[in-house]
Amino acid sequence: MEQIIERAISSCKKWEIESFWVIYDYFIEKIYDFCFYKTFDKSVSEDLTSDVFFKTLKNMKSFPWVTLKDFNSRIYRIAYNTTVDYYRTKKEHVDLEIVKNSSSYNEKFWDNFDNKNKLEEVLDYLDTLPKMHKDILTMRIWDELSYAEISEITNQSVDNCKQIVSRNLRKIQENISFLIILMFLIK
Repeated sequence: MEQIIERAISSCKKWEIESFWVIYDYFIEKIYDFCFYKTFDKSVSEDLTSDVFFKTLKNMKSFPWVTLKDFNSRIYRIAYNTTVDYYRTKKEHVDLEIVKNSSSYNEKFWDNFDNKNKLEEVLDYLDTLPKMHKDILTMRIWDELSYAEISEITNQSVDNCKQIVSRNLRKIQENISFLIILMFLIK
């Protein structure tokens, strides 16, 4: 699959736009989920995802994407910046109470986790984190990005990203229990 995506990337860089659908099909769910975890709003996530793909297509020729890994980092960087821009212009923040009661959120996570109280404790803990730490933790666990990809997206060092994830997972484990981490890994 990696070779197919890399060929599609090369073709798109030559403005063979029909190849973009291969890239789109491969990344659409991942980018939508990324935007959804940042907004917890279905329609906003759909709009942001569209913006991400539009920006990606628009800049295909100018970016030095060679491999799937390079492209992956770049499209997530675009998604990250797009969500940051959204919040800058909206001046809104997602209330975790809304997240806890969101039907989309419930469908994805409550079904996989028996103890809602434990999840609420995790969400409360995540709410105490600085935004950058929460973003890094989310990208690592929910989006399953590598530390190198997270580093490129957030402009933080790889070691700093590892430290942030490690420190916060350790704190979750100490204060709540190891089972919580498993909940995040279940998709």
